[in-house]
Amino acid sequence: MDVCFFVERCKNCIKAASFEAEQVEQASVMRIPFQSAWQLKSHFAAIGLDFRIVQLTAGPLSGLFELGGHPSSPVLSIKTNQGLLFEGTRHPQWTPIALENTHHLELHRVRGETVGHHCVHGFNRLVTESFFQISPGAHTTIGLLNSARLWSLIEQAKNDQVFDVMETTNSVRVSPQLFEQIQALLRPDTTTEPELHEELLQAALLNCLQPGKASTVHSGDLTQGSHLMHELIRWGTCHPTAVIKLEDLSRQLFASRSTIVQNCRTTFGLGPMALLKQIRLGQVQHTLSRPQLQQQIGCNNVQSIAAYYGFSSRNHFARDYRQLFGEAPSQTLQRAADPGMGVHSVSIAQIPQMAIARR
Repeated sequence: MDVCFFVERCKNCIKAASFEAEQVEQASVMRIPFQSAWQLKSHFAAIGLDFRIVQLTAGPLSGLFELGGHPSSPVLSIKTNQGLLFEGTRHPQWTPIALENTHHLELHRVRGETVGHHCVHGFNRLVTESFFQISPGAHTTIGLLNSARLWSLIEQAKNDQVFDVMETTNSVRVSPQLFEQIQALLRPDTTTEPELHEELLQAALLNCLQPGKASTVHSGDLTQGSHLMHELIRWGTCHPTAVIKLEDLSRQLFASRSTIVQNCRTTFGLGPMALLKQIRLGQVQHTLSRPQLQQQIGCNNVQSIAAYYGFSSRNHFARDYRQLFGEAPSQTLQRAADPGMGVHSVSIAQIPQMAIARR
């Protein structure tokens, strides 16, 4: 089995697949809106992907999560009007291929590094955790390839160069033509036959990793600054009730205050205290939206929940909450108490496509 065979098959079939998509009724695509980071997190969790998600920019969040493609090569799509930060663990079954469909790249980072046009990310087989962010107005798509089948293909083709690239590179810049080919395959509403769709995605990836086809953008290794920011996010999400002081953070992260501030502003566009406050506000929003969490912590009103997460000033908390999420905390709590008022997380049982994709 030769990689060249798949590369040629990719080139020959892209136009046919695109034409077919125009002529045939669209394949079933699951589309779920989300209005908060925790809702989007629950959509990912339903298909076995564990992300901690933080809203980076202020204002009401309005987004759309889509799941399509095929069980053998599912495609995820995220459309959002606000900047979002993702941190978590990659699923060992899948090798991701991610790209941004728009020119909204101001806040885009992959593993702490900036993103340019016509870039493809995520395929480094040695990277086990996810750490990326997307900009307001973004439309990001992520294809998931079965890792075992992909590596079996590469081994059979005896293509050591591609093997080396996928162990030393996580982001590449490709030609506009190659980018458009992969972009066409990373549509949730693909109508291509499942096995062919997986082969086309495999071939498109391997084709752009051939010598001379792409330029390396990032290796996937975290720089010292990116590693520091990764640890900052983990600390913020894992210590929801701890007192936040920059001096304490400096000791916890083994870095100077100035280093933390500089790297945080460069990476997220926020100072560390503002970022950690937004993480904490997101945790409050999650709790206000989930009666089960309120029972777990023994708090059932806005004031007690805010105090549990360390917000001592009622007025300052309400102002910051409204500024970030575009509504009063009491509105979030009221919507959770009335199931007919809001968008809720979706279980695997409710959405057959999710159950299929998780297998």
